[in-house]
Amino acid sequence: MNADGAAQRLAASTSALRRALAAVALEGGGQVTVPPGTWHLGPVNLTSNLVLWLSEGATLVADTEPSRLPVLPALPSWGPALTAAEVLKEGLLRPQADLRDAVPRYQPLLWGNKVRNVTITGENGTIDGHGVDWWSRWLREPLLGRPHSIQFQESQDILIRNITIRNPGFWTVHLWRCAYVTVQFLTILVDPWAPLVRPTNTDGVNPDSSKHVLIEDSYLQTGDDAIAVKSGWDCYGREVPMPSENVTIRRVTVRQTRGCNAAAFTIGSEMSGGVQDVVLEDCVVVNAGVAVEIKVGATRGGFVRGILAKNLQADRSPHA
Repeated sequence: MNADGAAQRLAASTSALRRALAAVALEGGGQVTVPPGTWHLGPVNLTSNLVLWLSEGATLVADTEPSRLPVLPALPSWGPALTAAEVLKEGLLRPQADLRDAVPRYQPLLWGNKVRNVTITGENGTIDGHGVDWWSRWLREPLLGRPHSIQFQESQDILIRNITIRNPGFWTVHLWRCAYVTVQFLTILVDPWAPLVRPTNTDGVNPDSSKHVLIEDSYLQTGDDAIAVKSGWDCYGREVPMPSENVTIRRVTVRQTRGCNAAAFTIGSEMSGGVQDVVLEDCVVVNAGVAVEIKVGATRGGFVRGILAKNLQADRSPHA
């Protein structure tokens, strides 16, 4: 298919899903079923009281053309309220800049803002972030924040279950200031590192200033930390401190992709709001740089308390 045909297909698929989500919002709730097939999509806004069902054989492929993607402001606990133009004027952007959600960022493929009672599930359908486009851009040109595959902000009663996510542009699942979140039977698959392919910052699941989070029975092959519990960056995370707390991680297998030297399970490094009451149990780690780590930069620190790790198995991981 030529470029015009591909763009038309993307626009049609995106429009269809957005209309279906709008209908659910109008009705006060409902299910949207994605049928088998490969569907190229731009970002969509999730709504409350939603079941997004990915049928067996359904694949959502994220649009990676920056000019077509909405830009969201920096998260308040991560950076200043600058516009994209101001960030460019200040010269903050450069190739390989590690700015994360501290600058305006491209909207995730699936984005829920102030929603509740949302389920993303199905028959192990796939979300493909086509991250190689973002990883290669990051190496050579200034970029705004790369997009997550799934992000929820200030939301609650969230279930992510029985889906596969491949090659995110940035973190795979980001939960910012959320409560009562369950992640079950999630598979994350990130391509190995190679000389021209560097899946930097492709974390798995990151609870960030979130509470009552359960992550279980999942397989995470990531290009960076598989699960990182965070709570804001530097002074921005301390201005309105909100810790991550009551996080349980159990029966999760982590096998980091070739060339990655990150941690399987991490507290930090951005944790200015603090982290408390985390349980990590019955997990398996293969080929990670570090099995369990509490890490922090000089300006990113916060309190850490009530961390319990038990019944962990680590293989080919040089540091416990």
